[in-house]
Amino acid sequence: MKRGKNTSVKWKMVGMILLYWALPFVLMLALVGHIMADRQEKTGLERMAAQLEMDNQNSIERIDSAISDSRQATYDKTLYSYYDEFRKGSVNQEGMEAWQDSTGNLRYFSSYLHSCS
Repeated sequence: MKRGKNTSVKWKMVGMILLYWALPFVLMLALVGHIMADRQEKTGLERMAAQLEMDNQNSIERIDSAISDSRQATYDKTLYSYYDEFRKGSVNQEGMEAWQDSTGNLRYFSSYLHSCS
């Protein structure tokens, strides 16, 4: 009967080291890496959710502010009075500056609302 090749003690020792020391070490490193990556992903998702909540609240507050400013300018007849003076041709420099300030604010809020959508 023919027997297999005899392996040297050196290669037997290398095999034992790989099987009993290196393999468990690599498996443990993979497990720890997986756990750390999972925790980091959960933390990142929680941070992103908190940031989105804060951004949503800021957007709501800015839209509410734009609406209240628009209502105030409309219901106080501020814009209408400036436009009426402009139409009659009785606008002086001070009135024109006030008109530009009020319409500039509305343009700013309007452009902000368009950029949010």
